[in-house]
Amino acid sequence: DEDGGSAGECDAEALSDEERALEDKIRELEANGQLQGDEEGEEEEGAGDGDPEGGEPADGQDGGKAGRSLYDVDRRLRALEDEVAKLEEEQLEEKPWLLKGEVSSKQRPLNSLLEVHLDQPMSHFAGRRATDAAAGAAAGAWGMSASWGGAGMLPSSKYSVARSGLLKAACSARSTWSRGK
Repeated sequence: DEDGGSAGECDAEALSDEERALEDKIRELEANGQLQGDEEGEEEEGAGDGDPEGGEPADGQDGGKAGRSLYDVDRRLRALEDEVAKLEEEQLEEKPWLLKGEVSSKQRPLNSLLEVHLDQPMSHFAGRRATDAAAGAAAGAWGMSASWGGAGMLPSSKYSVARSGLLKAACSARSTWSRGK
């Protein structure tokens, strides 16, 4: 401790008060043997030691890392290796066509694009349509044609694709087609 103490003091001078307090707390925990890097290991240790009092070491064991048996360490390593192997296999599995990036029609199932369910919040679109319709109603008769379902309210004499844009053109085409029947 004496050799490392002088280096630690130099480092402590450069630290702020808060950092010094944290460093002191870490040193205190290390000295007491309470600081361990693995939280799951602590839980398994407390449950599987067979201690009669549920967590205090028996027969003079120091309770730190030396208290772990080789069996516990080996079991923990095997569990970690199994988890790593599982994650590696998961990464190497064949991905669905949706997760592959640009996919041509030959690389995906027939009509699979029609079956894709989009998770879009529809309340956002409904509020936007209502706002657009209200703003358009103040501008004139073309206001309701900007919202979906407003095609039936178009004036019968005006079907200008150039003036109305793509959305209004689609609405007017649908309106014209329904009148033709």
